[in-house]
Amino acid sequence: SVLVWPDRRVWWEVTQAHPNGSFVFRWPWLPDETLITEVRVTISPAGYGSRLELEDGPFPLDAPRGIDAWAEAIEGWSEALATLHAHLDFSVDLRPRG
Repeated sequence: SVLVWPDRRVWWEVTQAHPNGSFVFRWPWLPDETLITEVRVTISPAGYGSRLELEDGPFPLDAPRGIDAWAEAIEGWSEALATLHAHLDFSVDLRPRG
């Protein structure tokens, strides 16, 4: 599959999908696709809502550009989760207009 944003496209490959609320996919972090991590997303019931857990890695911090990819992951997933939270809990769209 390919995810498309206004400024870039990223492929991702789902490797596991479980009806109990989790899936795993491979995600490329560097433009030359030399660093690919495994991302696990788990959604479980919690009170009147749901709990979402996201794990990504491992990142080879001692490899060239490994720290850059790790920093990009933190920034990217933080933004994505904040956008999801705003939309689900407050019906607010945080995406830039323009």
